Amino acid sequence: MIQSSRLRSLLLSALFALPVVAQPLLPGTLWAAEEKKIEFPAASQHSVVKQRVGLTDVEVDYSRPNKNDREIFGGLVPYGKLWRTGANAVTKIKFSDAVTLGGKKIPAGEYALFTIPTADEWTIIISKDAKVQSTADYKQENDACVSRRSRNRFRSQSRRSPSS
Repeated sequence: MIQSSRLRSLLLSALFALPVVAQPLLPGTLWAAEEKKIEFPAASQHSVVKQRVGLTDVEVDYSRPNKNDREIFGGLVPYGKLWRTGANAVTKIKFSDAVTLGGKKIPAGEYALFTIPTADEWTIIISKDAKVQSTADYKQENDACVSRRSRNRFRSQSRRSPSS
């Protein structure tokens, strides 16, 4: 039989030990609330857009640069230079079926999107190498399609220089 003073000591010890032992098991406790970290959005937010066009699913995976009082085109993104067309990584575009862009047939699959912006015209490049990470990885021989956009019209171009 346990003496009452010993029982009281045992109960007090258990009472003080209970929060320490139970705390990791109770996520709604005050301690868990203090440990939660606030996740702020990335400076240039990531997005995935999926759209069915006719019978073809098109998916664009990109990060858009936030303006933050900066000049994006002709500033952050220089005119006449190859751009990975995304803020944090190369923009990817995926087609579920073959499509025609700039008069050129592109097979179904995933591609990397590069552009060369200028004040009057943009060169749009669809690269077969969807694993590229930057403009340094870009190789012209991997171009699936190169088109120029000027005044809402596309013109297919077979060859162009990355610095033009």
